[in-house]
Amino acid sequence: MTEAFERLAADALVDYEKGAGVVLTDRGTQIARELARRQCVVRAFFATELGVEYGAGDGYRFGYALSEDGVEALRRLVDFPAEQCWQSPGEYADDCPCESTAP
Repeated sequence: MTEAFERLAADALVDYEKGAGVVLTDRGTQIARELARRQCVVRAFFATELGVEYGAGDGYRFGYALSEDGVEALRRLVDFPAEQCWQSPGEYADDCPCESTAP
């Protein structure tokens, strides 16, 4: 685990000090929010349009593979502002479709 934190710190995604903990940097937070937005859009699309529920891991893989144009096309189809769906990665608003889908 320490090695992973050290790599993330080298990429300026986290501030890491052995024994003191790990904190996302501004850049790390921005990337985490974008990845959360992408998986949320994908999961909402599959759940609302196709009746298929995927967990966050699958939503992440689909969302990561899609171009930004593809993610935006899905967002328009489900017609909700995913960027307002969650307060921070892993903390979804009560009415967010991502919260109600499979873990």
